[in-house]
Amino acid sequence: MKKIISLVLILATVLGTLSFAGCRDGDLPTEGEEELFSGETDFDVIPVLPQGAIPETPDYINAVYTNQGVIYGDYLIYWDTTLQRYSFQLLSSPMPKGAPIYFDALSPKENPLYDVKGIFLVDPVASAQNNGVPVILIVNEISTRLGIGSSISHWQVLSFNMKTQKVKVIIDNIPDKVNSMMMYRDRLYLTADSGDRGSTIYSLNTDGTDVQTMENPEKEKRWIVYAAGGRLYYLVGSTFLFSCNADFSDVQFHQQINQNVRLMVHDGYLYFPEKQEAQTYGEIRHISYHYYRAPFSDLTKKELVLENIYGAGAPQGTVLPFRKVEDIGKNEKGRVCFRGLYLFDVKTGEVKTVFQSEEAFQSNAMAFDSCVVIGIT
Repeated sequence: MKKIISLVLILATVLGTLSFAGCRDGDLPTEGEEELFSGETDFDVIPVLPQGAIPETPDYINAVYTNQGVIYGDYLIYWDTTLQRYSFQLLSSPMPKGAPIYFDALSPKENPLYDVKGIFLVDPVASAQNNGVPVILIVNEISTRLGIGSSISHWQVLSFNMKTQKVKVIIDNIPDKVNSMMMYRDRLYLTADSGDRGSTIYSLNTDGTDVQTMENPEKEKRWIVYAAGGRLYYLVGSTFLFSCNADFSDVQFHQQINQNVRLMVHDGYLYFPEKQEAQTYGEIRHISYHYYRAPFSDLTKKELVLENIYGAGAPQGTVLPFRKVEDIGKNEKGRVCFRGLYLFDVKTGEVKTVFQSEEAFQSNAMAFDSCVVIGIT
């Protein structure tokens, strides 16, 4: 029981808020924070997973924000908001505090990830080829000061190999802010906000070659929300659902919808949330969601698949992480908490309990409102 509680507390402490709302990155570390990058760790080398422990490679992986975390096999990778660095835990043998993913640095200037902070994902293809040691892709902003109060920025995507401890630039000089990143099979897709020119969606190999751009003569705001069956599903103006082939050909319009996030597609069905009326649970009043599915042939024929969920994380493959409203409450410190975390697999229709613990709920000073596993790979 102590090990379960310890693991749950780690998940609760290091991962960000789970909801249908978007998230924002915080401030970057500043000069004079050398002690935050001491490189102290319980490991002399990064552990290599045995072959049988390497997870299956899903087709679709979505990036998460720096108040969220990613699980890959036995690794939990997250942005440590206190120490202002990317850190990791091993779920099978959790440490009192996480170790930095770059663990040899003695000062910020020796850390190749110093001043690097942005949305990130674990490349499951490269990680599997790396004996199960994560290869992490990170969107990074490069800002150049032009004068007093003036600067110009461009964006890049970095690849960091936890096994070799090496960083390389996959793509550089992206002129607009990259708002989303996802992998579908062996391709990387980036969505950048190009202002009055709408959105620019890039497709490229994970080594930075063969960069392609989706044409956007209408200068629309677009957002890729899912990929399955050789198709990319994206929204225009947050409400109109389209799809196209992975090479951007054969564009099809599907439906005007009311929800713009947490959409999934499987076997001819669209999975989507709908907001419910606010309800009181104990002494806490919250809005819940139902999660439905409907055939693309007739999206009015919806079928309930999940009831009264508080929020859901970004889908990873066919898996949707979520929390139940019935688990909401206040711990002995008066903080709003959640007792459990669950995974719904649209492929099988099954719900898996990651954890559900009254003891951890009551002993968690950080509270379960900070508990989320957004990326499950």
